[in-house]
Amino acid sequence: MFDYLGDVPGDPILPSDPPRVIFDRFREPLPETGVAPSEVLEAFQREIVPWTTSLQHSGNLGYIPNSATVVGIVADLLASTLNQNVSIVRGGPSAAAVEKQVIDWLRSFLGLTEAGGGGILTSGASMGNLIGLTLAREHARARGGPALVFYASAETHSSIDKARRFLGFSEEALVRVPTDDVFRL
Repeated sequence: MFDYLGDVPGDPILPSDPPRVIFDRFREPLPETGVAPSEVLEAFQREIVPWTTSLQHSGNLGYIPNSATVVGIVADLLASTLNQNVSIVRGGPSAAAVEKQVIDWLRSFLGLTEAGGGGILTSGASMGNLIGLTLAREHARARGGPALVFYASAETHSSIDKARRFLGFSEEALVRVPTDDVFRL
């Protein structure tokens, strides 16, 4: 972990091999026997690390870097160690309380009342977009309204189209609004 983070500034942001070459490296039959954890770690270092995208690289502007700082890594380690299930409060009461507190802080920051805002934390924008489109679909179904149409910038995140397909909406249900030369609607 420390070696990897120490090398990031000098490493390329993207792997040099195209994705098809990387995918081909992982075509093998299901193993019939287990291996020692030390062998798994060696394989990880040999077969995974060299073909990663360095999201935490200071020159990376293509994706939103997540918790790749030492503090973020330790926080992930702590969260993984506790392994709380916040889908129900009893599955992780302290984690659920922290989630509610963060949502309350965000609501307050945005100037919303308790009745005017709420929600859950997600793993990222892709899951948040899927949940948002699902809620829109379910709300429309409950009201018996017309078929939904979603409007999004032509530059919108790929997760919107993935969510559309996953939820069974036709291609026509997503209208892409063009942007100008500086990406404004």
